[in-house]
Amino acid sequence: MLLHSVFQPILKNNSEIIGYEALLRINCSDGRQLRADMFFKSSHYSFDCKIFVERLSRAIHIRNFAISSKRHTNLFLNTIPRSNEYFLNNDRNTKLLMQRLDELDLHSSQIVIEIVELSGYNESRLLRSIEHLKHLGFAIAIDDYGVDSSNIDRVNLVKPSILKLDKSLLVDFTQGKQRGLCEALDLGARINAQTLVEGIETEEQFRSIADLNVGMYQGFHFSTPRRLDVDACSKAAYTLTH
Repeated sequence: MLLHSVFQPILKNNSEIIGYEALLRINCSDGRQLRADMFFKSSHYSFDCKIFVERLSRAIHIRNFAISSKRHTNLFLNTIPRSNEYFLNNDRNTKLLMQRLDELDLHSSQIVIEIVELSGYNESRLLRSIEHLKHLGFAIAIDDYGVDSSNIDRVNLVKPSILKLDKSLLVDFTQGKQRGLCEALDLGARINAQTLVEGIETEEQFRSIADLNVGMYQGFHFSTPRRLDVDACSKAAYTLTH
């Protein structure tokens, strides 16, 4: 498999780009593209393999972001809960991450750690990892709120500074089922978290939420995920054999 990065901008309500979410792209040796979400949900790959790919992709994303002209903004990094539980919960395990940021002249305050919607294994371990990351200066986001394990229980546990609302809530809202999105926005306000609506694909969807208390926006309407403007020969990637 060949792993590489693409990035999608995240905008404030005044259309200013404030950061980029790093997304993993996986190309298989037979020419297939393997969706990252399907890879991490697949039973075909071992837990160790998934953790290795996640940690490696994080290094690739950080490197590509650091050598781009966007390095002064914020970088949003996806993490699976079990990775946080096992590898991001103490100084020993985060030492390499902090060294990498220091070597690339990036700061933890620029990095948003997104907890994706997959289930965890041990809530106390997950909480310990989140508290450790907050102590190091990272911001924490709940990704895809409203789907699977990205629910109110995880929000109450993690107490994120950013709540990313899944695109399904937006689709429901535009179809007249407004309760889910409105309750999620109320939750964000109640815990003093910024809210971000994901999956905005049309001008109509964007306008439908223009009067709501939404702090940030993301979706194909603004930009498809793409590589950042760095020299092609400098792009970080990694080939591995499974």
